[in-house]
Parts: sequence; C-alpha cells; structure tokens
Amino acid sequence: DRPSCEAAGGTWTRTGLVQSEECQCPTGQGACVCKSSNDCVSSCIAETGPGGIFDCDGVTSGMCSPVAITVGCWCWFDENGTVSPLCVE
Repeated sequence: DRPSCEAAGGTWTRTGLVQSEECQCPTGQGACVCKSSNDCVSSCIAETGPGGIFDCDGVTSGMCSPVAITVGCWCWFDENGTVSPLCVE
C-alpha cells in the first residue's frame, strides 16, 4: 500500500502502459555495470542498437536498472548473460 511504500523509501506511481499504481523502489544500482541479471537487484538492461528496438547485436554489457520495476524496450540480460531484445509493459 502507499504508506508502506513511501515509508520504505519508494514512490507510489503509475507504471507501464496500463498505468497501474505500484510501488517503485530505487535499487541504488543505477550506475552499476552488469553482464547478467545476477549482478543486479532488479534487471540488467542496455539500450537497443541503431537497428531499432530489437537490435541487441554486439551488446556485451548493460547497466543495472535504477528502479525495481523496469518497463520499456531494452536489451535484457538473463542470469547466464544471454542478451535478448524485449519490450516489457
């Protein structure tokens, strides 16, 4: 709920296309380089390439998401370091 979220340092906000109200907590890792999701509290993501939203060719590292709930189109790293393009709402 909103009071618990804010008491824990989160922000009660609308997230994603559906705009559902959720607690968005900072991870404290927004500047951390990663090579797999195991390196991060939330997600290991990278900007997509010049070929568009599904271009992850040549992406070898990313940044840990600065927030707990990551939405948008990114190159996502799984726990094994495999990179896949994915849009998450």
